[in-house]
Amino acid sequence: MMKRIYFIWMFGILFLAFGCEELEDTYSDYAGDGMIRYVGKCSDVTVKLGWERLIVEWKNNLDPAIENIRLTCQVGKNMIADTLLEASVTSCEIKNLENENYEINVYAVDGNGNMSLSETVYGRPVTSKHESIVSFTTGVVKYFFVGNNIAMFFDNNSSNILNIQLHYYDMEGNPQTIDSLQKQFGEKYMLLRDVDASREVTINREGRVGNCVDDIILPSYSLKKDDWIFSANFRSFLKMRYGVENITNEFVEDRKVLEFDYDIMSFEDILYFPNLERIVLGGNRYIEPQLLQLPAEYHVNMTSELSEMGKSVFALQVAQELRGLKIERYNQHYFSDDILSDIELDVEKMGNPVLREPVYLDAKGWTITCSEPYDSKPGNLLDNNYMTAWKTSPHSKLTTYELLIDMNSVQTVNGMKIAQALDLQAMNSSPNRIEIQVSEDNITWEYLTYQLVNTVGNSLGEITLLRLDKPKQVRYIKLGVSDVQGEYTASIALGDVAVF
Repeated sequence: MMKRIYFIWMFGILFLAFGCEELEDTYSDYAGDGMIRYVGKCSDVTVKLGWERLIVEWKNNLDPAIENIRLTCQVGKNMIADTLLEASVTSCEIKNLENENYEINVYAVDGNGNMSLSETVYGRPVTSKHESIVSFTTGVVKYFFVGNNIAMFFDNNSSNILNIQLHYYDMEGNPQTIDSLQKQFGEKYMLLRDVDASREVTINREGRVGNCVDDIILPSYSLKKDDWIFSANFRSFLKMRYGVENITNEFVEDRKVLEFDYDIMSFEDILYFPNLERIVLGGNRYIEPQLLQLPAEYHVNMTSELSEMGKSVFALQVAQELRGLKIERYNQHYFSDDILSDIELDVEKMGNPVLREPVYLDAKGWTITCSEPYDSKPGNLLDNNYMTAWKTSPHSKLTTYELLIDMNSVQTVNGMKIAQALDLQAMNSSPNRIEIQVSEDNITWEYLTYQLVNTVGNSLGEITLLRLDKPKQVRYIKLGVSDVQGEYTASIALGDVAVF
């Protein structure tokens, strides 16, 4: 038995030996001179991003047969570079590249021209079209020419700025340079005096972006007097208050008074108006004098606010010093007495604005309907008495209401009064936005004012007058208004709608 097992093992070993030899002979018939020997490939290939260049680095293989390194760079099928380097080289710089994503392959090559398997990486250089360059901060994010001075507002949130230089000419014609302007950014804004505004004012920037290894000289740019960058919030104010959608030179140069009544981000854009003489703050927010005597908890929404106080104060100080701007402030709008005591700003305190009510159209016989079926007494809106209100009971679902007023005949309309409810229980349900459209035939509609949505004061019992530049012929008035969301429920209350 043991002999039989022994012979079986010996037979198996001989079979494998002769079988492998035959397999190798067969393989060699197809391999030419013998087995293929692969060249050891490079490893750890990386790409560093530079300005219009890529820097490729790698580790060489220890294979002694390697005599060269081949590097290719292409976009799609277009070969940008095909370079043969010495075997000891471990990096290569590819210059004069464009805003493309490049495919890079690195091969080891032996003395017979055989190449290793490739090690492929991709890289996109930083160029003038790269999004990080296009969006790179200008440093001076906003500026205003005020006579022979420039009021500048800075971007003080960027850590990518290495240096900013400002070049200008003074009033005596001497070239001036402010180097390292970014050192001023801690102040957020500054007034540069004695500038010849008729000559070019330029800014040069040097910075670094993302993973780019190079310091970048960015394109210089000029500060131009007519480059207006009105904020979206200020544009919205101009459209709502003055019907100005496309701001023209004529409007900017002719405007001598600006009236602000509701919350706004900043007053800085007043510096675009070279002939502005006066601004009026809160002069059209009409509040019954006795309501001002109520405890503070009833003063909800009673004063308009600024989001960016520092910018606004700086702009107003510049306008007062260089243009003699006068500021009239009603009640405590924008600048409370406490704030005014801490800043250097000359403000005339005007007290509470006096409402000179127009002559209202007689609403007797008019009808009003509400899109909601339950009885919330919309007829109370037409009695010219804000002690009686249209209001809904608190409910869980936010609702938008459409109210339709039929004046029974076409009448000449010069404006509309919106009065909030004088109801302590409903003071947190007063809307601050109302859609208003008017029509002669209940078919063709147009905006009552310059836009569909109108901002209205929403403090307790507050009255807003929406005046028209020219009369309109109106029979139907459509109001769109939405619930005010409370902590747990939603509701709405409105005192009066009167037409004049």
